[in-house]
Amino acid sequence: MRYIGIGDIHGCFDELKVLMEYLIKNIYKDGDIFVFLGDYIDRGFQSKQVIDYLLELKEEYTCTFLKGNHEDMLNQNLGFSGNYGEYFLMNGGWHTLASYTDVRLPESYTEYKKMSREQKSALEEEYKIRIPHIKNYGSIVPDYQKVFSDNHKEFFKDLVLGLQTPFCLFVHSTVDVDYPLDKQCPKTVLWERNSDCLGWPTVVVHGHTPIKLEIIKNVESYNKINIDTGCVFGDYLTAIVCDESQKPEDWKLIHVSAKTKEVTESR
Repeated sequence: MRYIGIGDIHGCFDELKVLMEYLIKNIYKDGDIFVFLGDYIDRGFQSKQVIDYLLELKEEYTCTFLKGNHEDMLNQNLGFSGNYGEYFLMNGGWHTLASYTDVRLPESYTEYKKMSREQKSALEEEYKIRIPHIKNYGSIVPDYQKVFSDNHKEFFKDLVLGLQTPFCLFVHSTVDVDYPLDKQCPKTVLWERNSDCLGWPTVVVHGHTPIKLEIIKNVESYNKINIDTGCVFGDYLTAIVCDESQKPEDWKLIHVSAKTKEVTESR
């Protein structure tokens, strides 16, 4: 049995498309299951395209979509189960909402970061007025129900906290080893960092905390494997092939460079 885990996407549609096309052509075998570790949205400017693509993908391939902390924030604003919705906009949420408009947006978050303050302000003024909103004492409050289509809202609502397989656990961030998966606190699984997960009966595969590619290639402990390699910050989007017949240290890693869109394999 094989599960192919995909790390944090954060609105990086171009890299996601390159990665999935490579996986489907060169890695995927009948019976494989794609597991997406959450954080599909925010910061990057192609969140809508990412969700559209994932909805199409699941029609042809078996996929499990986990919730990330960024979907957790959005979901509270949509009236679903979630936390810290008040911090959604300041953590890249405006960029997600902007992707649902017809405004011409930067191709990447790194391109946006290079813009001058005046350029950013002009861009924000342009897309904010196009986002369905409610005027609240002179400020713009997004009308979240009107921004998202019904199938996108269902996608966010149906995201799961984790997937436990016989040989590995997939979660967005971490896990409390004292509780089974169905008893986990969502704030732990989606938000906490730096737990080593020692004591969990299987390997834990996760994202949430961006790390450099060199770290994931040279990891010394295989009880917890982080595959968030900071694509939205100009680094890499990473996938891992979790194969029951192999040791975790032999699980293949596939990376797409945000700068060049080149695909490389390691291990």
